[in-house]
Amino acid sequence: MPELRGRQKPAKPRKENSVQDLHNHLAAFFNCNNNCVHCMERDPSGKGLELAAARLKKDFSLSQLKALLEKKALIAGAPVVFTGGEPTLNPGLPAMAGLLRRSGFRDIALQTNGRMLCYKDFCLQLIKAGIGRFGISIHGSSAKTHEAITRTRGSFRQTIAGIENLLELKKTLPRLTITTHTTPTRLNISDLEPMLALFSGWKVNTIVINPLCFKGNAVKYSRQLFLPYCAIARELKKAIAGIRRRRTIHLPRISITDFPLCVTAGLTEHAGVFERVALLSPDAKASLLDQKLGFAGAKRKQCRACRHFNACTGISPFYIKEFGWEEFVPCTESV
Repeated sequence: MPELRGRQKPAKPRKENSVQDLHNHLAAFFNCNNNCVHCMERDPSGKGLELAAARLKKDFSLSQLKALLEKKALIAGAPVVFTGGEPTLNPGLPAMAGLLRRSGFRDIALQTNGRMLCYKDFCLQLIKAGIGRFGISIHGSSAKTHEAITRTRGSFRQTIAGIENLLELKKTLPRLTITTHTTPTRLNISDLEPMLALFSGWKVNTIVINPLCFKGNAVKYSRQLFLPYCAIARELKKAIAGIRRRRTIHLPRISITDFPLCVTAGLTEHAGVFERVALLSPDAKASLLDQKLGFAGAKRKQCRACRHFNACTGISPFYIKEFGWEEFVPCTESV
């Protein structure tokens, strides 16, 4: 069963519409029970997907998914990932997963903050419906760090309980895939090694490291949050080395996903790829987002010499404005 995001080695350029690169993303619920300071879905007014919900009058429903399937709006053969907001808050989620399963989709995933998974019966309900991959967002090794980002008291305890429920179920369902997703910022960068130690102890399938998405709260609070890609890569290398020195901890697969490959020197074995997303809305056919991160990626003339040119979506213009081009050096040596 494939992991939720990323690959072990940098991918070779593929055809523009390769199903292997694509994921159907279905925003199943527009609100969230966390209030993350770095959330890309909240605009400067404190809203975001909530505005879409108001426009559509309601959240994604089973009948709307049926209509999309009848229109063949989903990309056949591509995984389906329930996202949000927080998708587990949609009471119709198990039924929608079941419908996708019956419609021939075999790779169904859930991207969640994990809080609702603290109810074990709910975990079982989702798994029985057809969800086989769980991506859990967790941003600290302690309540203090995690909740400094979620800004929601008690969220760490519930997320941990949700992960523990999945790990317990995985003992009898070995094909179940559990992935952690962490976004390094100024608020948690010093916690990277403790986080890797915690996640490794759980024996999750993959630890995914994501950069900030340059939208919503991440732009609003950019001065408090943003770190250059090279700084994150440097701290991640130190954290991985620290774990390996302990010898008593076995690191699972680590995927550094959506990072420009030119800044991941020394982390090549962990470099993932830029995920290409077909975003589903209840009232329209899937729209292809060539850059999931919400921008038209900028590349400069020197980038053409880089061996990763075709695999890279470029750098956010907002990022370039903040930090400039200096850290981005084309990779010209053959591998």
